[in-house]
Amino acid sequence: MPARINNAHVADKPSMANDALVPEKTRVEKVNDAYHYYLTFKDLHFGAQVGTVDTLSIDNTAAERTDLGGEGHEKKYSTSQVQTN
Repeated sequence: MPARINNAHVADKPSMANDALVPEKTRVEKVNDAYHYYLTFKDLHFGAQVGTVDTLSIDNTAAERTDLGGEGHEKKYSTSQVQTN
């Protein structure tokens, strides 16, 4: 699944935070009427600073965080939502 974080102010431009997303480990699964979201982030280096995603909310629901570790200190966030019609 293609995954990208867009710039909040410029259409079709990736956000600086996009470099923290690990797209090959990001996916959405549909099981019956529920969607399960899995997003993985790594550290983001800019100059001498390092940024990280410590919390993530989707539709005001906090996603569960699993620390994966590794060189980029990867973190996987997961949450589920039931589809309503």
